[in-house]
Amino acid sequence: MDVGLRINIDLFCSQIIVLLFAGIQDKRERKKLDYRFFTSMLLLVCITLFSDSAILLTEGTKTTLGQVILRNSTFLLFVSTPLISMLYAGYIELVTLPPHRRKRKAIVLYSVPALVNLSLCFISLLKDCIFAIDKNGYLYPGRFLHITTVVFYGYLAWAVILALSRKKTINPRVFQGLMSVPVPMAVGGVLQILLPKFVILLPTYTLSMIVLNSTIQERRLMYDYLTGAYNRRRLDEYLEALIQECRQSKKGFCAFLADVNDFKHINDQYGHVVGDEALIMVVKAMQTALRIDDFIARYAGDEFVVILPNANRAELDGVIARVHSAIETSSKSGCPYTLSLSIGGDEYSPSFQGDAEDFISYLDSLMYEEKNRYHETH
Repeated sequence: MDVGLRINIDLFCSQIIVLLFAGIQDKRERKKLDYRFFTSMLLLVCITLFSDSAILLTEGTKTTLGQVILRNSTFLLFVSTPLISMLYAGYIELVTLPPHRRKRKAIVLYSVPALVNLSLCFISLLKDCIFAIDKNGYLYPGRFLHITTVVFYGYLAWAVILALSRKKTINPRVFQGLMSVPVPMAVGGVLQILLPKFVILLPTYTLSMIVLNSTIQERRLMYDYLTGAYNRRRLDEYLEALIQECRQSKKGFCAFLADVNDFKHINDQYGHVVGDEALIMVVKAMQTALRIDDFIARYAGDEFVVILPNANRAELDGVIARVHSAIETSSKSGCPYTLSLSIGGDEYSPSFQGDAEDFISYLDSLMYEEKNRYHETH
């Protein structure tokens, strides 16, 4: 393929990546961990594209400067490529697990293959390993290039396995998006091997980032901006689908509605900023008491709905007890106020006469019974 055309393709893809990055306009969004993963992937894709262009411009040159640019650009290309798929696997881990279930050991394990590839790329600067550059300034595949390939596709395969294993916890539309992200890169790699004269693989990175950006926007529409819990829209979708499934399978589930006690007092005495922090604390505390498949959404104001699929009454009571304990523990961590919840929960039976809204109203009535008992003693 013509060098000029390849460089133009790299530049075009780079412009798309820049536009994707510019689309994240809210500075607060950029600080969130999932967006940090995404922007890091965008940066790495840019590095691979510019490195590819630099290689095309300097390959075959015998000048010292040209040799330095060629060697360093090749190094960056082969280091960055597996990091893209590594970050994607990490992103899957991030969005499918609540914060308290993420383990630092997993981060170390994720980085091992990438560190091995990095070490081999350093060796390649001195002798034939991942890549080799001859005296005339031409780039050749190294004896261990397959290691970079295995690491890259290994991360992609692990990302797919993670998504499949946690499918029940992911919204169907988001799941489809997450599963679609690796497809362009995987297909592009195969086509690149079959058609080595054409540049196919690197542009597929850009296509994957477009798909991932669309998936991130889809996820964003399902979450409460403040607390990170699911929002009312996602709650309605999830509960309606679960009730339909329940009626078909003749199996029930459990749910409860929780309301923060004296929340208006917290807002009035300490201000809305502190009130917002209290809601965030409540969600984080509740998440530590829930199971991995449990669903939590902000229903309205200081009310939250938690759904426990495949749970019985005894398991519901156990979760509610853990939630109360977690809230009490959080409230003791230097807060100027005391946090507590009024919770109304029950088991949903396939024989329940009513839709999702009726079931929520039923939980709401149970919660207010608990709220009245709270006010009688406080």
